[in-house]
Amino acid sequence: MSIALNRGRQRIPYTRLEPLLRECLSKTEDKKTLALVQKLRPARRRRYLTPGELEAVCQWKSARAIRHIRANSPWKVRSATQRALAS
Repeated sequence: MSIALNRGRQRIPYTRLEPLLRECLSKTEDKKTLALVQKLRPARRRRYLTPGELEAVCQWKSARAIRHIRANSPWKVRSATQRALAS
């Protein structure tokens, strides 16, 4: 299997995923992303998100669904994120 990456007009073929990731995957995070990761460390230890943490993640990822996220009870947020983080 050949993997190809388009860089402008140059086509760079890869036969393995590892070299592609090593050469092209960024190893640095955006400052806002790093701040969110730091903020979510307690959630990782407790194994669920609070409604505020879930809202922060959704604001970071895609704010379009915020009104749907806010409509969930704290119990539903805890239950759903507990299942998600366990998988």
